[in-house]
Amino acid sequence: MRTATFLPFFHVVAVTHYINPWNGFNIPDDLSPLTSISRRQQSEEPCGQVAESLAAQNTDKSPSVPAQLAYDCLQSVPVDVEGDVLQIHQLEEYLQFQSTLAYLKTGSKGQIEPYDIIGQLDVFAEEVRNGTFNSEYDVQVSIRKLLDGAGDFHFFYIADIARVFQFQRWNGDLVALSSDGIALPELYLYTDLIRAGNSSSTASPVISINGKNASQYVEKYSSIGNPYHDVDARYNKALDNPARRAYNNGSDAQFPTGYIYDGAITTLTFANGSVTSIQNVAFVGSQYDFTNVTDGASFFDTFCTGSSPTQIDPAPEPTETEDPTEVTEPTATNTSIASASPSPTLVGYPDPIFIADSKVAAGYHLDGNYSDVAVLVFPSMETKANFTDDQEALKSFIKSTVQQGSKRLVIDLRGNGGGTIDFGFEVFKQLFPGLEPYGGARYRAHGAFHDFSVALSDLAANGTAPDGLPNLESFLWSNILDADNKAYKSFDDYYGPDVLHNDIFTGIRRYNFTRTPGGHTSNNNLTGYGAVTAGPQPFKSEDILIIQDGLCGSTCAILAELLREQGRIQTIAIGGRPVHGPMQGVGGSKGSQVIRFQSLLAFANSTININAALDNARTFDESTATGRIVRAEQVFKRVARGDADTPYLGSVNSLNNLREGDETNTPLEFVYEAADCKLFYTRETWSDPRALWKRVVDVRWRGGKCVDGSTGDPTAIGVIDQQGRNTTSPGENTTPIQSNAAAPLERTMSGLAFVVSATLIIALVL
Repeated sequence: MRTATFLPFFHVVAVTHYINPWNGFNIPDDLSPLTSISRRQQSEEPCGQVAESLAAQNTDKSPSVPAQLAYDCLQSVPVDVEGDVLQIHQLEEYLQFQSTLAYLKTGSKGQIEPYDIIGQLDVFAEEVRNGTFNSEYDVQVSIRKLLDGAGDFHFFYIADIARVFQFQRWNGDLVALSSDGIALPELYLYTDLIRAGNSSSTASPVISINGKNASQYVEKYSSIGNPYHDVDARYNKALDNPARRAYNNGSDAQFPTGYIYDGAITTLTFANGSVTSIQNVAFVGSQYDFTNVTDGASFFDTFCTGSSPTQIDPAPEPTETEDPTEVTEPTATNTSIASASPSPTLVGYPDPIFIADSKVAAGYHLDGNYSDVAVLVFPSMETKANFTDDQEALKSFIKSTVQQGSKRLVIDLRGNGGGTIDFGFEVFKQLFPGLEPYGGARYRAHGAFHDFSVALSDLAANGTAPDGLPNLESFLWSNILDADNKAYKSFDDYYGPDVLHNDIFTGIRRYNFTRTPGGHTSNNNLTGYGAVTAGPQPFKSEDILIIQDGLCGSTCAILAELLREQGRIQTIAIGGRPVHGPMQGVGGSKGSQVIRFQSLLAFANSTININAALDNARTFDESTATGRIVRAEQVFKRVARGDADTPYLGSVNSLNNLREGDETNTPLEFVYEAADCKLFYTRETWSDPRALWKRVVDVRWRGGKCVDGSTGDPTAIGVIDQQGRNTTSPGENTTPIQSNAAAPLERTMSGLAFVVSATLIIALVL
């Protein structure tokens, strides 16, 4: 056996989708008056005025300038015609790893308009050549909006120029509240609710924004640069989210903060006749030094000519944090199963019975007439600490809560954007130990991925043991299973390719959880495999309820699919647009693996190095897909830099998650799945999660009402079970949640929804 050491192989971890493009911005709690352009400031160039304004500010927080001035500066940056055309065509090589390209061409009726991503990039390249774009900013933001429009938050590319400024409506967070949870909600300023003691009775609703209907304005704004495939999810993402605020100790809503310029001023008109105008600002991150910036050309020279490596250096070991703004404050706990050290807290939530050190899970018991109900909150799937510690803490809570007499379980997935792939499967196995999770998926079988897959297969067959190969074993055909949970017979048996939807894909692959390491994405045994034993099923299916708000995606979407399709668990969706009718619980990416651009470059480099080490005669020049990826320097030269977890802000969804038994092989991203019921937040349920948990218990098991038209959709799992389809359930038959309302809206079933789940990263990568 021969041992070879290649370029540093990748360490494989799973990560959440919530990439914070604004890391490095230290935004103050209170906004000081903006520095005006004084008489001594001589520049007539917008970028020069920005530089002068920043130089005059003395603050340890991120400095700011008026949004209009920042936008004018960006518009003055000249188009790099030659560089942009090269960047676009090189970007197309990386996007071949995106698993949904063919499905995006036809779109998803009622969800996503048809998107020919590669075709539109070619159009952009031609428009750059013929002078259609007025500024470099317009070129790069058009690319970002195009990828965001795919409705897949695993799929993005952020250019350097799009990250220098963060546009902000200061104190512009909005909250949607209903009078009773089923009446259509109105919008309120978050700050008004806080001043009113969280009581909407003394806060006046916002009726118009910039002279237009408030909710319609938010809905339209949320459709731009908001990478969710569902319209209600996009609406919820635009607004303040109590679950996300609890996890992050702050808002990450889209309406007040983002990369989209939306005018110099935001004017809010209230029902009581008052009017408030918010001056929109642009914050500048501490890493951006404007000392040498005098105009648009010098802005480009300063911020848009990054390094152009042929090989990207390995990233530091990932910290696996979901959001750099996250804080972990100690909180008291009242259980013997919590760790001895102080636990983190979910801000605004009651003291938990247990909370995982990584905050991926917290457990609660309800009181009074609800004392037989336990609640499991999963704000994230990102196991930042030790996977086995989180595994055991969750197992201890479930066991103890059953022993203490809990008969029902509420699973709160609000705001959950995903995380560690294996943790999603682990949660399912703890709740349904007798079921084998499906999780079938396919890679797109394009040229560069074929080269990489063949190289790994040849390497394993040769018996070569390169440094780090165990971390890539889940890519080997011999380690994973087919759709029937059986081993593949050969590489060709696995790779195919299979022709689907005018594209080519590998065979269906399932994780082999009995093979640790190698068969799945971590080196830890899941419950029910190896030495980790499983107990009896703790709750029947009909005694479990999921609550979601459309923001679930990635690993959260994997878990939701397993709980719905195999566990037969019903869902109540919270929030969405102020309309009657159904809503999806999962509106985020339903794909099952995200791979960062840095990993894709590492794949290509390793393909070349493996072939060289094995003395294969094949070469990889620019005529090959692998060779073109290695030489695509302009993509990395212009990509925005992130943090240690995500140093280069670009990624693709590499795996289409599929439903067991679906002979059409439609990615779940394009499958519409209504929740069984919808509710809106009230003042009480928005400010107190216990009130929300009790409300959903009343609706699910005690005859409470849902929003008119939100029940009975033919895609809801309760309706499917009642109609006798897919009736293999680990519990008893379930009864769909009822609404005292009109019949549900009619909906066409052809091609709805949109993809992407889980996340795998490879540590040369982010």
